[in-house]
Amino acid sequence: MADEHKGQRIGYLRVSAADQNTHRQLDGVELDRTFEDKASGKDTNRPALREALGYVREGDVLICHSMDRLARSLVDLLSLVKDLTGRGVAVEFHKEKLTFTGEPNPMQELQLGVMGAVAQFERSMIKERQAEGIRAAQAQGKHLGRAPKLTADQEAQIDARAASGEDKSALAKEFGISRASVYNVIARQKKPAPVAAPKREEVPAQSVEHTTPSFVELESEGGKPKTRELLMPKLDKFQTEKCKIHLEPTVEFEDD
Repeated sequence: MADEHKGQRIGYLRVSAADQNTHRQLDGVELDRTFEDKASGKDTNRPALREALGYVREGDVLICHSMDRLARSLVDLLSLVKDLTGRGVAVEFHKEKLTFTGEPNPMQELQLGVMGAVAQFERSMIKERQAEGIRAAQAQGKHLGRAPKLTADQEAQIDARAASGEDKSALAKEFGISRASVYNVIARQKKPAPVAAPKREEVPAQSVEHTTPSFVELESEGGKPKTRELLMPKLDKFQTEKCKIHLEPTVEFEDD
């Protein structure tokens, strides 16, 4: 008769604080490979368990000594069993003599249903305890969540009152922040404010008017160049009033 599970039989062992010996957990059980967590974990984030969950394949059987060795709560247990059976991996609990394969089976479905109901009840109880803890903390005036953001006036007030000798723990409680935040506020207040850079003024560029004498001014009514005696006074005037540019006439003019 062919074996129902054609894959490997994988054992998972986890020690507890009371019993540090894992040899008796699956003693006499035939296994192809074992994974063992030496220390107790609070959730499913345990190195050997993570390795085992990544190692198993469809057709394998993951065998644990008992339910409390695989998970620390029914919520985690139900999640792990559903994940493994959904991947085609059977889960067997040696102590309870229970096997979950994920196949249609009225007894397995009933057992998983009971586990799911108990897990839901467990989640509800956890949430209720958390809500009670929050209400109790609020009644005592404790701040929950992130520290509130202080305004500039509040930070200045904290710095001034701390400098006058007020207790920093009392200030932290009054403003709903931690004692470390009070010291951070004081440090920020002592830090000199950044000096603004002087505003740079735009200086308009000095425009130099390079004006050349009009040819109309240098020509006579007949269109011919004027004589040297008539042109030189105009050139001298242009040199003085416009750009003070020294002009050295390069054209020789003939006297009339």
